[in-house]
Parts: sequence; structure tokens; C-alpha cells
Amino acid sequence: PGARVGTCSARRTAQVLAARPDVSIVPLRGNVPTRIDRVVRGELDAIVLARAGVSRLGLDAHVTEVLPLDRVLPAPAQGALAVQCRADDRELAALLTVLDDDAARGAVEAERTLLHALRGGCLVPVGAFAREHTGGFLLTAGVFGVAPTRSVRVEVAGADPRELGESAAAILLDRGAGEILNAFNRTARIPAPGAAELAVAGVVDRQESR
Repeated sequence: PGARVGTCSARRTAQVLAARPDVSIVPLRGNVPTRIDRVVRGELDAIVLARAGVSRLGLDAHVTEVLPLDRVLPAPAQGALAVQCRADDRELAALLTVLDDDAARGAVEAERTLLHALRGGCLVPVGAFAREHTGGFLLTAGVFGVAPTRSVRVEVAGADPRELGESAAAILLDRGAGEILNAFNRTARIPAPGAAELAVAGVVDRQESR
């Protein structure tokens, strides 16, 4: 009780407080080693980070708990690595497609579609996690307010990633997600499909991201 937990994410703040309303959230900035150092020095009791980033930096020794999906959902497309090239460089794009991982691409596309359908950006409290499921994908998604009673979650299965993302967003909005999102300054930071100057040529990896 009263533990000081560091995070700068509205999404993580809402979900941590839903599970542990007795802790105190402290704003946290900087790169991963800098953030971890604040715990090492005793300034904070805990911090919440993406596991993928910690693992890729070889800092797994600092991980004390992996938060399950039923308690904390990651940000849409979190944990994914992608290769990008110029949209008009078709030769290079063709060469890079051999790196593409269908499962990772489909999961990321479902999550990004959900975010676009909710008109969200990187700052909104939207969580999503898609994975392969019986010939398609299973998408778990949620929109979270600071008060637990203002949070909504949904789990939807489907074969087409974009249709899955749109369907999940529609259900969330029908359940009151729009009211939660209206409390935030929603400026989309991911360009709509077809409008980007860069094309994603391959989603090459998807690590545990929570």
C-alpha cells in the first residue's frame, strides 16, 4: 500500500490503478536503463515497462513480474519490429517481403485497425493484443478510464484482421468507450492506411510486449 509506481502511460496508469488503487503513480520519462535506475536507487518502488524492450536490451534480470493480459493489455502493435522502405521503391519492397511474418503482420494490422477506428493515437488509454486463433485471430481490446468502472473490454475472433479490428472498435464504442476517450486530447499519430510516405515491407518479429 502506498507504493510509488512509475509510468508515463495513461493506458498503464488506468490498468494499474484498476488492479491496485492503493498505489501512487509517479510520472516516468527517459530510456529503459534510466527508468530502471530510478528503482535501483530507491526513488521508486516499481516501474511498468514493455517486456519486449527490456528483453532486447538484455535487462531481464530486473523483471520481477510479468503482468497477465487479463490485468494489463499492451498498446496496439507494441512489441512488433518492422522493416520500412520508401513507398515508391517497389524493387526494395519486394526484396524485403521475404522477411514478413504472416502471424505478426495480421496481429499488428488488427490492433492498428482498432486504434484507427477509435480515432486514437499513442497517448490514448487503448490496449489491444491479437494472436492466432483457429484459422484466424483472437483480439482482446480495451479502453480504460482512471476509474475502474469506466473501463470497457472486449474479445473478438475473426479471420480478417481489419474486419476484426473494426468489429472490436464498434463493440467498444457501443459499450461507452467514446465517453472515456472524449476525456483525452485525441490526436492520431499514426497515418491512415495509404497516406504514409513509408511502407511497411515486413513485420519481422513480435515479442512479448506487456
